[in-house]
Formats: sequence, C-alpha cells, structure tokens
Amino acid sequence: MKLFLYPNALSEERRQAAMRCAARLPERFECYASAGNAAWLNPGACREGDPADCDAIMVFGGDGTMLRAARTALAANKPLLGVNTGRRGYLCALTEEDLPAFDEAALRALPVSPRTLIEYTWLGETRRALNELTIAKNDYGSTLDVFAALDGAPLGDWQGDGLLVATPTGSSAYNLSAGGPRLMPDSGCFVLTPLCPTGLNRAPIVISDAAALTLSAKPRFNPQEARVYADGAFEGILEGEITLRRAAQRLMLLQRRA
Repeated sequence: MKLFLYPNALSEERRQAAMRCAARLPERFECYASAGNAAWLNPGACREGDPADCDAIMVFGGDGTMLRAARTALAANKPLLGVNTGRRGYLCALTEEDLPAFDEAALRALPVSPRTLIEYTWLGETRRALNELTIAKNDYGSTLDVFAALDGAPLGDWQGDGLLVATPTGSSAYNLSAGGPRLMPDSGCFVLTPLCPTGLNRAPIVISDAAALTLSAKPRFNPQEARVYADGAFEGILEGEITLRRAAQRLMLLQRRA
C-alpha cells in the first residue's frame, strides 16, 4: 500500500519526530511525499509522489497540521490518518508508539468517520472549512454586531467579539473553548456560538446543516473590523454577506478502533 506523508516541519522538534515516524514505515508501505518533504523525511526510502496515487494521507503532527493536510486529502479524495506528534491531537488516530506494529492489515482495519465540511464562497472561489468559520473583531476596544439568517429567515443577532459557526468536528475545538456544546460527528448539525457576547442573546444555537446560513456584520467604528477566519486562518474583511452551507464532499477521517 502507498502512503503520502504530510509532516509538521515548523520546528526542529517536529521535524525530528516526523523523521522518526517516517523511518518506521518503508518496510511495510511505499512512502511518498511532496518534493520538499521527501528530501529530508527519509531520503532513499521516501520518494516524491502525488497524493492522488496513494491509498491514504498520513500526517505527522497535531490538530493544526491535520487541518492543513485535510485540504490535500480532500483534493486527492483520500482518507486522512493522523499520527500525533503535537500536543493534543484530537483528530489523530495513532501515536508514534503505535507505528512499529502498524502494517497494511492495521490500516485496513481502521474505521472511516465521514466528517461534514462547511462550504462557502470567498472572492469568487468555493472554499471549505473542517472545524469552523468565524466572524470576529480585530480591535479590543470595540464590539461587533453579527446578523444571521437561515434559509433567508432572520435567525438572530449578536453583539460582542464575534460569532463562530462550527461543524461537529470543530465543536470540540474553538467552539468548546467559547462555551459551545460538543456535537456527535454524525449529528447533521452546525452550532453558532457567540464570542464574548455583551447582550442578552448569549446562548449557542444548534441548526440543521441542511439549511443555508447567511452572515453579515456591522462594525461600530472601523469598517475593516469584521474579519473572516476559516479553521483559524485569516480569509479577509467581510463586506456584505457570506453564505455557508454543508459541502457535498466529506472528509474521510481514519479513527482508532474502539
């Protein structure tokens, strides 16, 4: 079987962990990576390759690396498998200690958990988020008014630091830290959670992911204040409305067998 390796190379500690992990695989798998990563991961045993030609995308890192690697897995339409070499690694099925005994049979035995994605259009381009999309202010000295409509009908408005819309996968991330509920992966819902709300409308709202959700924002002072973030990455300034919906494609996340 073929694995496309996706390491966290942002620090020397993470690079060393990825190299240790990659060194334990070639006896049982054909290993490929991008040209830049193949050169240092395991020279001679890891070759440059295309993720679309592999059986799975294996990530060495934590949840941040998993979010970045999800784009590669979705573009290649391949399952994503995480080996936690980071801090929490909630999305990872394996640890470095699992790899000496990990083989093709173990890979085939891992269950697939289809994960819902948020789809939205930004600057004329269709994009997706695995965890959440957030409308947030930038200046600590002001508040932001965020308005929501569900299938065209007003849903509510919030004043505070902003509003996040989380998938079931993202419900245990930023959403949970902001006081939102955890959702089961197959619940068919999104959750809207206000960030530091100042008014009486403070409770998170769980909505069906079959509906189209439209968000707009009104900064109190600076028109550059309403900022859009997807999975923690800055997208740009919100001008007008943004519509979110459930993506047709789902991420195939490999999980540890219970």
